Amino acid sequence: MSSHDRSQAVQSAPVLSPHSPPKRNCPRPLFLDSLLIRTLSYTPGQLSALAMSCTMLWKAHQLQEAEDRFKNSQGRGLPALPPHAGKHAAGLHMEGFHMALRKYLIVLVCLVSGPIVVLPTAAATNCTSSQQAAVACFVANAVATDLTKPRYGMTLAQFQSYGVAISEILQTRQTYLVLVAISSAAADAMPPTNANGSANVLAQQQAVSELIAAASTVGLVPTPANTTLHQMEWFALDVSGAMNDNDGVLELLTPGVSLRMIDSYVVTATSGSDVNWTEVQTNLTNAVNTFVKSGLIKIPAGMTAAKITTFANAIAHIIYSYKVATGRKALG
Repeated sequence: MSSHDRSQAVQSAPVLSPHSPPKRNCPRPLFLDSLLIRTLSYTPGQLSALAMSCTMLWKAHQLQEAEDRFKNSQGRGLPALPPHAGKHAAGLHMEGFHMALRKYLIVLVCLVSGPIVVLPTAAATNCTSSQQAAVACFVANAVATDLTKPRYGMTLAQFQSYGVAISEILQTRQTYLVLVAISSAAADAMPPTNANGSANVLAQQQAVSELIAAASTVGLVPTPANTTLHQMEWFALDVSGAMNDNDGVLELLTPGVSLRMIDSYVVTATSGSDVNWTEVQTNLTNAVNTFVKSGLIKIPAGMTAAKITTFANAIAHIIYSYKVATGRKALG
């Protein structure tokens, strides 16, 4: 292709704003057409990496759409699953849980993989200058192709920063483990519903955010580089929100048992609508000391029994606020 032809091709190429999603009925995202025009001067190796990355993302979309069509067809008299497939349904098709997590998993896998493909322009950010730049570029392209979208009122720039924070969280073992543990416990014991069954997502979100803040205050969840407390809270909200639809798996695993145990001390010290918080604190302190001495609680490095007790007391107050907001007498 001559330089004149190449110039005309670039000028006539469609410009895709990061805020305008591609049409769903196109055979491939407009994102691919734009990239192909912009990469005419790339080396064969760069083009190969680019094509592989875009193909993987597009195939992920196709697989999800195919699964959706299959599930929808079961309600229209088409062949159902084989007779013995039900035996394996719990292990293979936790449908609600997987549907909620699928897009997050695609994004998270790409985030922790480092720079997958070169997407530079002469005047734009160098996507391979650092891991943070690679993640920011991926998030922008993921939004442009409608793989994900900003939430919690974020701008695109804030969402890119959040993507960088997720990458840092996933590379910080203690932070990742504590955030996921708290999220799963909340999804199990503090569902986003009122006592009468009506929805109350805000009550759960408020509880999760306060639990993360309390864990951070006592030093249980370290804040990684390029990460803020709000971003850790958003990560926990994303995880707990996805875990809310779990096909009863959390009821079997009961990750919220510690929250229920702490709530039992609140229930015992409650008379009418009044809670004797001094009694709650005394009982929790004694319980923590007993569990530590018996070896039932292993205190991690940097923590003390006093900090664990402080955290347990904070959890008790958070549980009480959640129960007031949802009209519950005790955690489920």
